[in-house]
Formats: sequence, structure tokens, C-alpha cells
Amino acid sequence: MERRGSDGKLLRLWASSVTEQAMRAINFTVGLTSGSRESIDRRVIDRMTQSAAGRIDEPLLLVRLMVTESSAERALMFTQGFPYETPPLKRSALGNWNEVSLALPVGGSAPTTLQSLPKWLAGWKRNHRLILVDLGPMHQVPSRTIGRYCDSCYLVLGPVSCASHAWIMREIAILDHCGVSLVGTILASDGDLGTSTEATTPAPQPIAA
Repeated sequence: MERRGSDGKLLRLWASSVTEQAMRAINFTVGLTSGSRESIDRRVIDRMTQSAAGRIDEPLLLVRLMVTESSAERALMFTQGFPYETPPLKRSALGNWNEVSLALPVGGSAPTTLQSLPKWLAGWKRNHRLILVDLGPMHQVPSRTIGRYCDSCYLVLGPVSCASHAWIMREIAILDHCGVSLVGTILASDGDLGTSTEATTPAPQPIAA
């Protein structure tokens, strides 16, 4: 499995690779899964998206899956009354991309968001040549299910911590069994935390209809 560090040059090589694949295809979807029990730091995702967005003329789409562990009762509460309509996209204040954030409480019942996401992705693919999906932790259901809808997936390690080698290898085997195409590893560094976050930048603006 290919490894790439995100210390500037290697991150640019990764971004060039995925954008070149996107330009050769009608559309290309890339999944990013965390090699930890925690989600990838938002600032790392922002930096990776900025690097890719700067290499493609048309806006790409970033799908943020906000995966949280939840009891079955709380998961049911999230799904009750949740609209099945495709959620609106917003223009990012950080660069040339659109984005959408989706809450995914993981519990005893599959949230409506998870059930509807494959249909939403199919629609978004018609309007975006490149889509990046923040899948959350690799051991959670979204990585194992939504990861199958990605053309390729990358395992993101660090920058603060990552799980043990044995744990990661076990989860890689499970992802492979689920049909997830894990093609490489990205080593995030402390420098990737310098990207601005939602707390320090203007909120993304809705896209005009």
C-alpha cells in the first residue's frame, strides 16, 4: 500500500494524483478514513482539500461525515423526522470547493443519513468531477459502508495519535472484506494543523440555486 507524508511536497503529490485521476474520469470519489478511534482533525481535512482544490478548475465537493458514537435510543432520535431530501451544499470560505456536513450518530439503528447517503452521492457526482469524503474512524460503520462507494480510499494517520499497528491491520482486513478499496496511507504532521478552522473563518455560504 502506497504511503505519502503530508509535509508539503508529498501532500502536493497526493493532490496531483487524485486530481489527475479525476480529470481522466467522468467523476472520481476519494474516501479519507482515520487510523484512530477518533475522526481526522478538521484542519487536516481542510489542508488536504485546499491542496486538491488548487489543482482543478471546477469546484470539488467535500463531504464531512461527523461520526459520533450513540446509544440506540439517541440514534433513533436523530433519524425520526429527518428529511430524505438531498441536503444543501455550501461554498467553502477556505477555497474553491463546495461542502456539506452530515451528522452520523452510530448506534443500534442505522440513521436516515447513512441510508440516504448513497443516493445523495450519486446526485452529487453528476455536478462534481472530484468528491472527497471524510469517512470518520476506520472501525466505524460509515467507513465500511460508504467507503465502498468511493473509487479509492486513503488511511490518514496522525498528527496527534493513531491506533496500534495490530489494531490498524485488523481494521484494514475488515475494510478489504467489505469491499473498500484502500490504496494508500497519508501521514499527517503537526504542520497540517496550521490550516484555519470553522471557528476562525467565516461560515461557508449557501450556494445560490
